[in-house]
Amino acid sequence: MQGYLFGFLSGVANGITQRINSGIQIFTDGYKIITQKENFVLGELAERALKSDEGYASTYLGLPFAKLASFHVVTGDKYLKEAASFGEYDKKTLAKFDPQSRSLFEPLKEFLGDASIINMNGPEVTAERKAIKQYLSISNAAAVSREVFADIVNKWSSEKSINDQVCYGCTQVIATAWFNCKNIPEEIVPLLKKAEYYVFNRDKVTDADFQKLRGQLKALNDKYMKDHAAEILGTDNYLKHMYTARKSKNLEDLNGLLGLVVEGNITTVLTCAILQIATQPELQKALREELKGFDMNVLSSPEGYAKVRELKLLNNIYLEALRYFSPAPPLVRYASKTGKMGDKDIPARSYIFMPLRQIMHDPKKWGSPQVFDPARHEQSQVRVNNYPLTPFSTGPRVCPASFGFAEALFKIALLSIFKDQELRLTSHNQLEKIPVKTKEPRLKKDYFGELKSSFELKDDGEAIVHAYSNHQVTTELTAQQMQVPVYLTEEKKKTGLKC
Repeated sequence: MQGYLFGFLSGVANGITQRINSGIQIFTDGYKIITQKENFVLGELAERALKSDEGYASTYLGLPFAKLASFHVVTGDKYLKEAASFGEYDKKTLAKFDPQSRSLFEPLKEFLGDASIINMNGPEVTAERKAIKQYLSISNAAAVSREVFADIVNKWSSEKSINDQVCYGCTQVIATAWFNCKNIPEEIVPLLKKAEYYVFNRDKVTDADFQKLRGQLKALNDKYMKDHAAEILGTDNYLKHMYTARKSKNLEDLNGLLGLVVEGNITTVLTCAILQIATQPELQKALREELKGFDMNVLSSPEGYAKVRELKLLNNIYLEALRYFSPAPPLVRYASKTGKMGDKDIPARSYIFMPLRQIMHDPKKWGSPQVFDPARHEQSQVRVNNYPLTPFSTGPRVCPASFGFAEALFKIALLSIFKDQELRLTSHNQLEKIPVKTKEPRLKKDYFGELKSSFELKDDGEAIVHAYSNHQVTTELTAQQMQVPVYLTEEKKKTGLKC
């Protein structure tokens, strides 16, 4: 009898202790939410989710009987798709529909002056996504990317940053393939970069500055649209689709050029990949060896891009660039009413965070995630948009560009730059590391480089290594983190050449 009593009292004591500890943690979390804001959610709370078995952690601000707001972080496969599609319209499950689930994208809507597909969350989404995918096709991307990046290479300037030249190329590809807007004015590049920062950090930007920048882009947009209206409306493209579907009176009212603010993700991935290749001589040499026999003329045919997909190292670089640089900000959904996420109850006034970048740097899923290593994808069965490789999100609302458009742009850009050229950095001896825990995964520095024809190099490739030893270009990796990728030959391994 005494044993039973002792056990009962121990259980009560443990329960009380757990409640006290839980209460202390909730109080502490509330203080950190107020003082640290998103830094706490993307930092400590995300770490709890990553360490948990189910990839989930939550807390709240307030009291158990009066929660002001709840915060949920999802990093595991169990809840990720449901989190990404939380509150989405589905006529089969209308009770789950939450019109406010995408309300945190309002800064983008404010900037564009109208709702984009990112803001939409109703029955109109299906038709809009279908139209977008139609124009963000692989064939469009392949044909336009070949032309645009051939021009970028021909006009390459060591006086312009690599960042800006790549950004301008990506902007031209998207504008031409999507809107049939050719020869976008180059002065749009710095404005788009600033606009992306303003949208990311709307709470830190004054209304006056926000509207001033919007006005500058609006002026460029209106002039371009008026000058090219006949050309745009005379072909089949997404801008014409919007013009017809929304019954617009003036083409410039659609703010097509302002919509190019969304190109920042592919620009970041491509720029960072180019910088990694430029600072790894053996990787650059191996890539050029794979690309040198490729006939760019095959890209003029619809089936030509299939040849690009046969280039294994190029594909591994693409996959690793998506993982390592994972450019999308953390996805966030808002619950304006109570709901469910699998077996989890989601209270009203909840914020659901999906830190995609941290998922793709999770050491439980990726060996040495801090190392850029294309070889990790040699035998991998993980596919893009499937956990844990989710740079474009996952589920029914995954980014439409992920269905081949972004891949074609990325690969053909690298083909154009590295097939017959060598790129050497001239501005830095180290690459910055984009923090894993950030809501704005972007480069802060501008990098400059010299693009030199490979025909000027020695046949044995020693000129590449010599050039880099002179420039002392390295990446910011410790000796413990540095690894020798599998594309190095045994002879190079013996020399101790770092890559």
